[in-house]
Amino acid sequence: MDILASLYIIQTHTKVIDPQKAFHMRQQGLTLIELMVTLVIAGILIIIAVPSFTSMIQENRSDSEQRSLMSIISIARSEASHRDQRITIASKAGGWSSGIQVFVDLDGDSTFNNADILIKDTDASADNVNIGASADSISFNGDGTLDGVTTFAFTVCDDRGASEGYQLTLNFIGRAKASTPTACLT
Repeated sequence: MDILASLYIIQTHTKVIDPQKAFHMRQQGLTLIELMVTLVIAGILIIIAVPSFTSMIQENRSDSEQRSLMSIISIARSEASHRDQRITIASKAGGWSSGIQVFVDLDGDSTFNNADILIKDTDASADNVNIGASADSISFNGDGTLDGVTTFAFTVCDDRGASEGYQLTLNFIGRAKASTPTACLT
């Protein structure tokens, strides 16, 4: 052992520890106080983050349903023009939130049956998202205009109410406009 190393020898009670070994010795684990402080900080961060995360999930679900509905409207209008036939968008049994069907309405009764040709069939909407409309079905003529009505409205709302929902209003020529609803339709 050289002179400098012998100057750094640490003596505790009866043990002599080599300074090179002392440098490599490290504390193992955490103290109870360090662990408790870490848990308290993590708890505070979780309490702050969870409400905004829940709100973000609700917003994404509503937005996704609104985009899906807009896509269904676009498909129905496009198919009506392409096929030059009446295409109907109708709710499944149980309402619009139970699912939506798009079909060639060959018999003109606005309900899907064996006489009609199914184009698209969707499942129920996301949890806690309600889709409503001004009627149980809407049809597009072969030129893409609405059949029998001048306007038609859909709403997409969740537990937060109409102020956080979407309304899609179809005008006579079949174009959809998005806005905030004054009330949620059922």
